[in-house]
Amino acid sequence: MKKEGKDMYEKNNQEKVSVITEISTKQLCEYSDKQIMRLSGRPQPFLEYSPESLDKLILSISDHGIIEPITVRAKANGKYEILSGRNRYRAAKKIGLRNVPAIVRENISDDEAALIMLESNLRQRQGLKYSEKAYAYRMEMEILNRQGKRTDLDLTSCTGCTKLDLLSNAGQKNNESRRTVAYLIRLTYLLPGLLELVDCEKLPFKAGAELSYLPVDAQSYILKNIAGRYKINLSQSQRLKKLNKDGKLTEEAITAVFSEDERKSESEVKFTVSKKLFTRCPELLNDNSKLQMLFLEFIKEYIERQAS
Repeated sequence: MKKEGKDMYEKNNQEKVSVITEISTKQLCEYSDKQIMRLSGRPQPFLEYSPESLDKLILSISDHGIIEPITVRAKANGKYEILSGRNRYRAAKKIGLRNVPAIVRENISDDEAALIMLESNLRQRQGLKYSEKAYAYRMEMEILNRQGKRTDLDLTSCTGCTKLDLLSNAGQKNNESRRTVAYLIRLTYLLPGLLELVDCEKLPFKAGAELSYLPVDAQSYILKNIAGRYKINLSQSQRLKKLNKDGKLTEEAITAVFSEDERKSESEVKFTVSKKLFTRCPELLNDNSKLQMLFLEFIKEYIERQAS
């Protein structure tokens, strides 16, 4: 991404920040995006606070007030749309506060408002779920892609930027690699049930990203018949992706991938040995074949002694 474009974006954003003011909670409305609602069933990428987290925020605001103002933009109907601070707003309403401190962003486009909402939440909120980051990065990428085709936005110029440039820029601000951002965006192509398994860490993050390349009917079969029975790993997901690419992905092939791995696992005996045992012969740690031979010899001798 061009540095001059980034500098212009930051400069324009700074110029559009007004002074902090008090706004009535009755004038506030929450941010909602139609496309994200269609993709995820949520009005925005970020989930609402749990009741427990909201109660903690209510207690903090009751004791100390709202320390950091919310960020809003003026709407044509006299309302103010919340770009950052949805949970502070909800906590304030629960407490019964009539007004909240707010920074009003004037004369900004829908895309600029969306970027403010995305970047503030990605930067400020801790412990975001995979799905929250996934939808946030996808939304940001789509905005930046649009931005490269338009000249009427006061955003970073992406003309001539590649997809890799956009991925790098999106992750850099949040200390995440380009590859991680790409994996996260792929999660948005998962069925909601599989994405929920990723959020609950019952399906590995990268394995879920690989499954996202499968057609909907295959994902549905995995969700209904595989996910509850087998532990899905990255290797299996990659094999399914290749089967799909080769035109060989059937329900029978999907089941075979997991059942074969299960049989292999049942026929193998695995155990852990401390590295301290190899203090006098550390070279064995790098020679699996020799270790296997020595182990088999030991077992053979043990069986012979037991038989005599």
